[in-house]
Amino acid sequence: MLINFRYSKFSRRGDITQKNFFYLILSTLIANIASSILYIGITWYVLTSTNGEILYGSIVLIATITGFAISNFIGKIIDRYSKKKIFTRLHLIVSLLFLLIFLLLIRNIEFSITTLFISYMIISVYSMFYWNIILSITQQIFSVKEYKSINSKMEIIGQISSVFSIIAGFIIYSVNFLFVIIACSIAFAISAMIFKKIQIVEAEKNNANQSTFSGFNYLKNNKYLFFLLFALYTPFIAIIIGNFTQPAFVVNVLNGTPVIIGAMESIYAISAVITSLLMPKMNEKNEFVLIVISMIVFSAGTIAMGLIKIVIIFLGLEAIQGYGNPAIRIIRKTIMMKTVPKKFIGRVYGSLETISYMARIALLGIYILIIKYTGSGILIAIQGIFVLAFVFVVIYSFRKMQIKAQPDKNPKRFYLSGYYQKHR
Repeated sequence: MLINFRYSKFSRRGDITQKNFFYLILSTLIANIASSILYIGITWYVLTSTNGEILYGSIVLIATITGFAISNFIGKIIDRYSKKKIFTRLHLIVSLLFLLIFLLLIRNIEFSITTLFISYMIISVYSMFYWNIILSITQQIFSVKEYKSINSKMEIIGQISSVFSIIAGFIIYSVNFLFVIIACSIAFAISAMIFKKIQIVEAEKNNANQSTFSGFNYLKNNKYLFFLLFALYTPFIAIIIGNFTQPAFVVNVLNGTPVIIGAMESIYAISAVITSLLMPKMNEKNEFVLIVISMIVFSAGTIAMGLIKIVIIFLGLEAIQGYGNPAIRIIRKTIMMKTVPKKFIGRVYGSLETISYMARIALLGIYILIIKYTGSGILIAIQGIFVLAFVFVVIYSFRKMQIKAQPDKNPKRFYLSGYYQKHR
């Protein structure tokens, strides 16, 4: 697979070089590989412990509640301070934390639930910062015309690390996890050092007195945009909930190993990479059709995944999820970057994340209570139904946004060019 990352294709405000873009790619790739390996390892060790399903669900729920509590404040921090400094310091802190865990456990091969819980929380909080920073930096250094193309390429970078998850599964199954922890600690430090080489012209500082909750106010004043963006969040919510239900399904229903969990991640990632390569070719006028088709296909695949208890079919259906979620995410990010002002992007993203966390907390809480009675398969199918219901919200929101942007017209096609122009 050949991906052309020549930077000369892109324009921007300021002087960023092809070398800087290479550093951005390399830094994020290394960090993504490290976090993916740690996630698979932590998941496996928790699920194979006594009462693993309940323990893992509880850990995910606590991490989700933490995200709900802090995501809006993360948005304010990212809007207010240097994104480059936040990125580098974040990775150095994560590196030091895992180094500390390694040093504390070097004489003790056994991992306690407490250690695994702390490790999972570190990765979770890291991810909350990471994706908001990447969105903000991408909006800052590229032009409007390049958003979809850049979002597609950054999606590819995010998924390439997961392509190697099957290798990570073999490593976790055969190597002392302490060595994995120290290797990932070093990787996070390397990622920070590489990113530090990038020359970024920071945007003008925001007013320090700006409300932390101004993101909510923006969404309140643009309610149809909020309805659309939240509807486009639902496949991602299903994937996040699937981080609890799918490994549980693999371990307890399919009797799988870390290799199956790794294969699941790899197949999803390969499908996501192919989808991301094709996305820039899609015309803006096809956004509505692409969203609806992607959400319906994603829903059907997820429902089937929970009902069919055959390993090879389960892995094949991962490819369907790997198409639907990245396609929707690329469009969602592009819509956000085209409509939300730069001075608000961190807080608007944080506000959407907060609302998303509320939905995840509700679903996870219910799932943990009923998984003993329903099994993980039924819960996976419910996730598909959940996404399917929001297809109607997408249709409603698109139509209302068109009418708001062009009140004197009633266009037959569903697309948002008029809305984009009004909000630039």
